[in-house]
Amino acid sequence: MIPAGVQQIRKGAFAGCTALREVRFENKDILIDGTAFRGCVNLEDGTRLFIQSHVMEDNTVDINSRAAGAAGRLSNYTERHFIFDGTECHSIEGVLQSLKCPDPVRQREICLLTGGWAKKAGGEYEWRDAQMLYWQGKPYSRRSDEYSQLLDRLYDAVFEQDAAFRADLASLQGQSIDHRMGLTNQAETVLTRMEFIRQLQRLIGRTI
Repeated sequence: MIPAGVQQIRKGAFAGCTALREVRFENKDILIDGTAFRGCVNLEDGTRLFIQSHVMEDNTVDINSRAAGAAGRLSNYTERHFIFDGTECHSIEGVLQSLKCPDPVRQREICLLTGGWAKKAGGEYEWRDAQMLYWQGKPYSRRSDEYSQLLDRLYDAVFEQDAAFRADLASLQGQSIDHRMGLTNQAETVLTRMEFIRQLQRLIGRTI
C-alpha cells in the first residue's frame, strides 16, 4: 500500500522487484517516474494499467516559479495586474491566498500581494477545519461546484486581461504540463495540482 501522503515515486524505486504483484495507491493523483517499476514483470494487470496512466513523461513541462521561460512565468506567484469581480489584483497567488480570509477589506489587501508575500499573508488564516473559503464576503465550501466555478472565473479573468499570460500558454501547445510540487488533497490546499493543471490545459485550448 502506497499511503495517500506520497505524491511521487521516483526513479528506480521498485525496479527489478519480480516478486511484486499488486500495488495499491491511496493517492489517485500520484506521479510515477517511468523507471520506478521497470523490470517488475509479474505485476497484475490492474496495477500495471494504473502505473502506466500515472507515468511522468521525460518531456513534461513542470510549472514552477523557479523554472525558466514560460514554465516559470505561468506560476501563480508571477506578478500580474488584472481586475477580478471589481477587485484590483496583482497576482493569481494573491487572490488564491485571499480566499482564506473572511474579512473583505483584508482580502482586497492580500489580492495586491505577489509570490511569497501573498503566501505568507494567506498562512495567517486557518480554513482547513471548516473547509470554508471566502470571496467578497460570500462563503464557499471547498469541495463545492460553486468554488470550482470561482476558480474558472479567476483564471478566465487573467486570460482575458493579460496578453503575456496568453502568449506563454500558447507556447506550450502540444506539450505535457505538470506542477509536481503541488499538493493533491483538496482538504489541504485552495488549489490542488490537478486543479491548477486543468485550468492551464483548459486555457491552452482557448489559444488554438
